[in-house]
Amino acid sequence: MKFSRFFRLTCTPAQTPAVEALLRAQGFVFDDDPVHAAARVFRRSPFAPGASLAARFGFIYLQDRSSMLPPLALAPEHGDRVLDMCAGPGGKSGMLALAAGSTGFVAANEPAPGRLAVLRANLSAQNLLGCATVSCPGERFPIPAGGIARILLDPPCSGWGTEQKHHGITMLWRGDKIRPLLALQRRLLTRAAELLSPGGRLVYSTCTTNREENEEQLSFACDELGLDFLPSCPCPPGFALEEPELPRFAGVWKVRAPQAGDAGLGGQGFFTACFGKRDGRAQAPRPETIPCAGGRSSTPASAPASRFGGAFPPGTRAVPREQLAGPYVDPSLLPPGQILPAERELYFLPSSGEALFQGGLPPGLRGFPLGRVGTGGETRLNPRLRALMPSPGDLARAGVPYLATDEVGPLTALASGQGLRVDPRLKEIGLYFQDIPLCRLTVKGGRALLPPAPR
Repeated sequence: MKFSRFFRLTCTPAQTPAVEALLRAQGFVFDDDPVHAAARVFRRSPFAPGASLAARFGFIYLQDRSSMLPPLALAPEHGDRVLDMCAGPGGKSGMLALAAGSTGFVAANEPAPGRLAVLRANLSAQNLLGCATVSCPGERFPIPAGGIARILLDPPCSGWGTEQKHHGITMLWRGDKIRPLLALQRRLLTRAAELLSPGGRLVYSTCTTNREENEEQLSFACDELGLDFLPSCPCPPGFALEEPELPRFAGVWKVRAPQAGDAGLGGQGFFTACFGKRDGRAQAPRPETIPCAGGRSSTPASAPASRFGGAFPPGTRAVPREQLAGPYVDPSLLPPGQILPAERELYFLPSSGEALFQGGLPPGLRGFPLGRVGTGGETRLNPRLRALMPSPGDLARAGVPYLATDEVGPLTALASGQGLRVDPRLKEIGLYFQDIPLCRLTVKGGRALLPPAPR
């Protein structure tokens, strides 16, 4: 059986036509996917989509459409604070960050070092300034009880829903092998219930079809943890849904893996359920489309200092925003928050997340990586920090040179290691496709070169 490849646009709505044009110029054919306004499905791929220019510059994210359901069920609104308790590799965190927008905050937690590295790289590539990553056991996540209104828990599971892609997984995870997973899921659910504020919403999801990890865990959450099951809004079209094995959970999104002859777009097997608290029942999520982020911050650079600084070593001082300014960097595009150094790295920590960490930052927390501090104290910003790049119009009005192209040829040349001829007096130059920023190119000997992808 041939599997469809799905992806999400990670750009603003205004940038969507240019990103789609970039994909089409490289020979990709795709359709809209009704699961979400930013979702697409490939119909033809001349080569691996992950090697496309759109992917290289962080404008698309490859993601199965079923895994887009939990963020849609959680449905955070602009300005919300969200906890993703088991976030790696970051597809759901990315959707949540786009929904929370420039004034929101997403704490993406991933305790496994390998998955944490992938999570940080993915969020950085998408330029999601409102995300911070944490690395601690989710069952001991260190924020006050009742402190957050939106929690996504997608815990480690047996993965039975991916059987058609990972043959034999249902036989591998059976019997005693699954017991540690069940115990971990219950510990995570218990902590999520403690952290959820009255009137908040918790989404529990897995990519398995195993009743013990799904319906029986919902029973545990309701009967032992004092949570209320909330029937979800109608599931987006194109999924093969099954009734839950326990009738009390009618309305849960239980997606069956596609089979030969199924109509619609399909998606791997998945299970998504919503909860609220009995002492403050949450409203069932509305069937709204999660918006994309974008827009200039209206908060001045002299915003009050954030309490984030208290968790850093004594004497740590926030870096002034104006220290970031350059021909191709506009610090006013940063949301409210602080720029703090840690081990010669510069991180942006949104002020919208302050209330989560009243007792100080947890170990391993890192904000959005902006760049490094040089040996002489100078700032060296990530050249792929496109979220802070001025528009071509602003550069033209200021008389600042830049490179803009409507063709993929120059971009393909750059991606293959070739340079573009520019004024040798320049040290760097902004690169744009149509009117969307891509990155800042390094200039050496009059040749502009593509910076390496961050690791």
